Amino acid sequence: MTEIGIVAAATVEAAPLVARRARPGQLTRLARSGWLKLSGTGRNRATQAAQALLAAGAKVLLSWGVAGGLDPRLAGGTVVVPDAVIAADGRVFCVDVEWHAQTLQQLARRVTLATGALAESTHVLTAGEEKRALGESCGAVAVDMESAAVAEVALAAGVPFLAIRAILDTAHEALPSCVTRALGENGNVALTRLGVALAARPSELIRLAGTARSLWRAQAALETVARTMELR
Repeated sequence: MTEIGIVAAATVEAAPLVARRARPGQLTRLARSGWLKLSGTGRNRATQAAQALLAAGAKVLLSWGVAGGLDPRLAGGTVVVPDAVIAADGRVFCVDVEWHAQTLQQLARRVTLATGALAESTHVLTAGEEKRALGESCGAVAVDMESAAVAEVALAAGVPFLAIRAILDTAHEALPSCVTRALGENGNVALTRLGVALAARPSELIRLAGTARSLWRAQAALETVARTMELR
């Protein structure tokens, strides 16, 4: 099997890939063949993670984790395998055609699948209006903050690239402000800050419970993908 390098922003996104907890900033050897790097959120960190994976010997790059839905037809837990990634500056990065087709074939009937373009955002989208505007402007079906950077590194290195993302918050939803306030640069939610934010706005507790259920669905879908593709 080709040595694969997987970039995931946060621990919760990496959990379906590894039996033990992956540590931010460190390379984690996958059980099959390849490496995982927790990047933290955003373009710069994803770029550094992708470059580190190539330096470790990865021959292909995969952007992995959750995404926000832009297409209102996509339910939570839908696995998006985009055919292209649209950067925030408008550049378009195509995925590896053969790898993309093979992945769709592997995952057919195993998870709810979607394809189309994946957009880059430079910040967490906290309102449905932002999502609607982004989707209408570029035609993407989902959005994340790291895939475009990984795609750019892959293009520069001349290696195949693919992204696999499970929908966390749908086009009609936005993450509770208590979550976005507690979200650290490493992509993880700081529980202390979450508690403080909830104490200030206890009405968000119900929305937080809904987000937790959505995360569980997304993780379950990604675990099915990982097992089907023999990534773990």
